[in-house]
Amino acid sequence: MPTRIIQEPFEGETGDLELEAMPLDFVRLKERHTGVYLAETVQLIVEKFGVKNKICGIVTDNASNNKTMIDEIRKYKWPRFKGKGQWVRCFAHILNLIVQVILRPFGSHKKKASSTSRDQQGDSDDEDDPDDAEDQIELFNQEGGGGDEEDEDEPGNSTELAAELIADDEIELENDDVNELSDEEETDRYTSESCKKTLAKFRAIARKLNKSPNFKSLFVQICREKACSRPYNVERDVRTRWNSTLGQLTGICRCLAAIKISATEP
Repeated sequence: MPTRIIQEPFEGETGDLELEAMPLDFVRLKERHTGVYLAETVQLIVEKFGVKNKICGIVTDNASNNKTMIDEIRKYKWPRFKGKGQWVRCFAHILNLIVQVILRPFGSHKKKASSTSRDQQGDSDDEDDPDDAEDQIELFNQEGGGGDEEDEDEPGNSTELAAELIADDEIELENDDVNELSDEEETDRYTSESCKKTLAKFRAIARKLNKSPNFKSLFVQICREKACSRPYNVERDVRTRWNSTLGQLTGICRCLAAIKISATEP
């Protein structure tokens, strides 16, 4: 759990304002990430460094356990922190949730499997790979909840958390919401279904490069022969890794000549 304090801007010799920031501590959380436990951990850090009089705001994502954490921290009566009015929801997290809604019709990702089905599937999905655990972003929604990261004692208010507004089937675009909206026709070259199938193929290529050393070696060799730009790889498109869809498409375009040849290999 990283905790960072941002100092107030100051005017240096050049006359320009500069914003200074520094990490205070990195804490390994040993218990379930409930809001109460998070609040207690933040309190320990704040007391350790004696900065409770300097806390003017707290920035988090929209997970429901953070809402509970803010409510609990308010009880500590820090002089400059009064609660929800100084709780800032990270705009980058909100924007990422919006992008995921836009990409949902293209179906580039499977829904996260339950613990039972994960045991049966093994490593069938990138999202369940151990190396993705540190990259996971806990998104709260009504269907899946927050998992172990969610505070069971307080499920949260659906009108208060931005993440909940984009739960499955909860937001739908209407004709009036989109300017110059056009329906898909049978003659369209690109449709949601065709894009969905194409992204699935791209994801299969990226996964094979990651899981098969022999295929990766052959792919790199072909990339060199075809003078593809570096790096000779296609990034995996993982739902919980920001911008990975763009990274995957960039890799496909960069190594397209090699992909056309390697796709014919067994």
